[in-house]
Amino acid sequence: MAGKPKQGLDYAGWDVHLFDDDNRIDELLDSQGWLGFSIYFYLCQKAYAIDGYFYRWSYSNSATTARKMGGGIGSDNIKQVVALCLRIGLFDDRLFG
Repeated sequence: MAGKPKQGLDYAGWDVHLFDDDNRIDELLDSQGWLGFSIYFYLCQKAYAIDGYFYRWSYSNSATTARKMGGGIGSDNIKQVVALCLRIGLFDDRLFG
């Protein structure tokens, strides 16, 4: 008897050269610092955990994301980082909406 198909991934490896080979990461760090990278990383991890490579998220989720991340991160921080990630191609703006 087949069970319900598993959603999400149990493990998501990151390129060990992420900080060497991707100018988009340089731009994210330059503009938003490590706080911005942590927001990007958090949202990527949520995507991997929930649907594998997709996360149903919109700006209306900014406050909830900020609360879950904690550490003084506000919804405005989340919105700024997501907007930048969309602009520089870390997130796909054709799928965002």
